[in-house]
Amino acid sequence: MKKVFALILVLVLALGMCSAFAEADGYNYSSFFNGNYTYRGMVICTRLTVRETPSRNARSLGQLRNGDVVHILAEQGEFYQIDLSGTRLNRTGVGYILKDLVQNNPRWIVLTKYTEVCSDPWYSSLTLEPAHLSSGTPVLVINENYEFYCVQLHSGTAGVGFIRKSDVGQYTDWGSASYGVVIAETTEVWDYGQIGIRSLGKLNRDTVVQVLAWGDPYSNILYSASDGSLYSAWISTDLIQPVVN
Repeated sequence: MKKVFALILVLVLALGMCSAFAEADGYNYSSFFNGNYTYRGMVICTRLTVRETPSRNARSLGQLRNGDVVHILAEQGEFYQIDLSGTRLNRTGVGYILKDLVQNNPRWIVLTKYTEVCSDPWYSSLTLEPAHLSSGTPVLVINENYEFYCVQLHSGTAGVGFIRKSDVGQYTDWGSASYGVVIAETTEVWDYGQIGIRSLGKLNRDTVVQVLAWGDPYSNILYSASDGSLYSAWISTDLIQPVVN
């Protein structure tokens, strides 16, 4: 009986430790897809073949390029299962890519309307292609150089560029950020004091918003309408992911 009790105690402690480690990992930039939470990955090779099944010999469904962002649904051996919709392959359903050629859950994001991509960490440097990265673009930060971050490029070819530190932010815990990024396909924006009554418009996935105050279940944001007007508006908190600059 003592052995059974000891075994149960060990299992409970192990589960507790697993839970603690999971919480220590912090938040992933995740979204909801067909009843499952997904997380993001970024292609870090020049070309990445998408397979029909999780096998190196499976039929190719096409190729993704360096810098492409994918939604990862599951792991299967040495492969990730990904959602094909929204990729350059113009397909629906799922495909499989090698895990070693993808960076999980990139934690940096462009906050400004656009940020210039330079060839070196000085303001006098030449601009690379793409010339700019737009608001909401996930980036892989490799290292810091003066006022710049060295990042993986999104031009479809292997290489690096430099962007200003002040133009990007990092995903962080709830409540400590002044910016958020939309993680739903679309989300409604409500007028101040009129949640659920008067809609000011909609925001699409990856849109970066300035958060005036985090709340539950709604957060207060600064919303720019299509006519250029600015509103103190409200958005569902569970549909935005915080970032910090």
